Amino acid sequence: MTAELRITDTLGVSAQELIGRQRSIIIGLSLGNRYFLDMENVERYLRWGSAHTKDRLTVLIPDQLHAINLRYKNSRTSPGKALRRAQRDAQRMQGRVEQIRSVLPVVQQNRLDVIFWDQVVCNSRKARKNIEAMHQQFESDKKVPGSGLYGEVMALVDSYLLHAGRAELSQVRREGLCGYFLQEAAILVGGVEYRCDGRSQRQDLFIYPSLGAMQSLITEIQSGDRFASLRESLVIEGEIAFAELR
Repeated sequence: MTAELRITDTLGVSAQELIGRQRSIIIGLSLGNRYFLDMENVERYLRWGSAHTKDRLTVLIPDQLHAINLRYKNSRTSPGKALRRAQRDAQRMQGRVEQIRSVLPVVQQNRLDVIFWDQVVCNSRKARKNIEAMHQQFESDKKVPGSGLYGEVMALVDSYLLHAGRAELSQVRREGLCGYFLQEAAILVGGVEYRCDGRSQRQDLFIYPSLGAMQSLITEIQSGDRFASLRESLVIEGEIAFAELR
């Protein structure tokens, strides 16, 4: 039997709110995250999330973001090849999620939505507007290297590459990888909205295996504590929160 997850950290939400099922939970199954390559961990997250979400549990498989990662981390990977591989990886993950769904209690099976990145971006004007605003701010701050959003996101990329053992990547490829972080921040900062089976749904609590600088940056942008001009350009509805479970 899989071990129960524990709440080890929170940002913008209390452990009591989580336990009391006061938030709508979303799990982002990053296709490049080794933690989620272990299907036992995926099952633990699905079981915990379905038992603690306010209404529906959303599993987001970010295939398009994975394609950005594949394209810029490997100089021999073309955009088309990266996308095809990302889609195969996403379909494989979807199949595993559906296998896990089939052994959950029926009430938990019925409250689970499995969606892909395009279902968020293509079906939400807010998402597209926020992505555009993030990229515009990034390009504007790029004029002064190391400053503003450009400096923050490049630091996130450099930390990620160092951890992955790929710190030698060129400036062009590092900037390309920034698109991954910019899109993710743009979507998460306003809460994830999507349509599924004719329903409109909005989720406002993201659970992760670990919280870090990315989640802190998103909440700071949302609150207006930093990047006030960017905050004015974004469409943000309601509070966003994160929880770390291990």
